[in-house]
Amino acid sequence: MGTTLDQVLADAGRDAAVIVAGDRLSASGLRTAGARLAEELANRFAQPRFLVSSTADAALITTIAVAAGHLGAAVLYLDPTADPGDGGVLLGDRPIGNGVRLGAGVRDCHALDRGPAAGVESLPADSVLFRTSGSTGAPRAVVKPFSRVLNDSRRIADALHGRGPEPVVSSVPVFHSYGFTHALLAGFLAGVATTYRAPTTLPAALAATVADTGARTLVGLPVQYQLIATTPPHRFAGLARAVSAGAPLPADAVRRIHADHAFTLLNAFGASEAGTITITDTADLAAANGIGEPLPGVRAEIDTSGELLTWTDALATGYLDGGVLRPLPLRDGWYRTGDLAERGPDGLRITGRVTDVINIAGRKTTRGRLESVLGGHPDVLEVQVVIALDETRGQVPVARVVSRHGGPVPDLLSWSRERLADFEVPRRVELCAELPRSATGKLLYRDER
Repeated sequence: MGTTLDQVLADAGRDAAVIVAGDRLSASGLRTAGARLAEELANRFAQPRFLVSSTADAALITTIAVAAGHLGAAVLYLDPTADPGDGGVLLGDRPIGNGVRLGAGVRDCHALDRGPAAGVESLPADSVLFRTSGSTGAPRAVVKPFSRVLNDSRRIADALHGRGPEPVVSSVPVFHSYGFTHALLAGFLAGVATTYRAPTTLPAALAATVADTGARTLVGLPVQYQLIATTPPHRFAGLARAVSAGAPLPADAVRRIHADHAFTLLNAFGASEAGTITITDTADLAAANGIGEPLPGVRAEIDTSGELLTWTDALATGYLDGGVLRPLPLRDGWYRTGDLAERGPDGLRITGRVTDVINIAGRKTTRGRLESVLGGHPDVLEVQVVIALDETRGQVPVARVVSRHGGPVPDLLSWSRERLADFEVPRRVELCAELPRSATGKLLYRDER
């Protein structure tokens, strides 16, 4: 068996810790808690080989990950509000049905043995599983050996913490691969103390946490940077860098942050299946859809169809889908990201998704192009283009818009006609209070009609 989280924590510096709700848990304390949890799970349940973590608590997630390493068990990390499915030992920070509360010395943890989980026998023993966002379809679990997650996190740690161990504040969910790699694992590898706040934390509270902890790095979500962009810059004066991932950063928020704030805004681009592909200073990007160049050890190319392919030592084994381990979409060993891309003077640029192509009476455009043009209207805060079925045209674009002032944007269609071909202009505009998003802020398109 390769390196486990227990070994990572053993090698972490003395400052390495997670801080949750004011409780500081050191790397050594988390090692002890994880070993105790593994022992209790082994004593209570017959050979637990599949754990299901249903909690947002970063300390408990770390404890479960350490325990999984001791047991040689695969572990699935879930949003605690999501359906936990069937099978495996379900673990959480609240009582679970007729489950049991585990003993003293283990962070408040409850467990329920639900019997064998379908497909577990096909997983590598040290597998880490994360559910995809399901932004364009039903979510499924991405399967990775822990060693590959670690490869990804080492690159991230080098990119974010190369200047030395400085405190971090994170407000991204650790049950998602972004939070697990960029905040949790990268933090331990760099030997830093990371303070966790909920993704719903408002800028004023985030700023107070940054000031109180002396944090130099913030790991956040795009929606939070939209709010931070309008926050008085002195509140984040101590911050040196901030990283965003999970969804594209709104162009207007990037402009405002560059104009008013002193910290470096980094955009991380990747996928649960491949890990982080790029981490780029947004000030170095000439285009809003730019993602820069791949990190060291990551390779990327664009095939003849315009799809971005990548190869990395962090590639997943496949998907656990309906109890069956299914392969990744590969081409000669390269992962097909599903993103359409092009090269510009600032590096790679994402132009849309392969599935975003809209066929309107035989003429084609992409959702990304339409959202980029519509989002440039000064009264549009956010926009999402969905595809609606049409009896005569086959497919037509419909724009969902969140305006800056809360009211309609009456000239949006005329704005569109000046900048788009006639067939690309949305057939209607729907005013929305907010757009549907995943836990990491990625737009959801599953309800297209």
